[in-house]
Amino acid sequence: MVLVGLVIAGFGAYYLITGTAGLPETGDGAVNPTLENQFRFFAAMMIGVGAAFVTIAIKFQWSNMLWLVCLMVFIGGIGRVLSWAFSGTPHFLMIILMIVELAFPAALLVWHKYIAKTSEMRREYSERS
Repeated sequence: MVLVGLVIAGFGAYYLITGTAGLPETGDGAVNPTLENQFRFFAAMMIGVGAAFVTIAIKFQWSNMLWLVCLMVFIGGIGRVLSWAFSGTPHFLMIILMIVELAFPAALLVWHKYIAKTSEMRREYSERS
């Protein structure tokens, strides 16, 4: 989870610095200031989500925060699906990120639920002994 947090924060920092010019297939065309502004805002949000993943990994008891961050990432993946549907096929890297953003949060939450359930079962078993 720390690695995922660092990757997300790393992409966010890169895009915060480079803006839309850091994206593949953007060319040297004119920059739309509104789009650039919004893009850099969300790049900063990526840094926050990455930091939250790292924090959760260090102090795993913050399960409510884990659910919130996973929901944020999943909704971001839904945004990419909508963008693809309404604006056309993006660069393959964006498709890979979309798949990860849709699959990873669900898998992580299932794993977390499994850990919580087995921990509860162990605690109940040890109390009976």
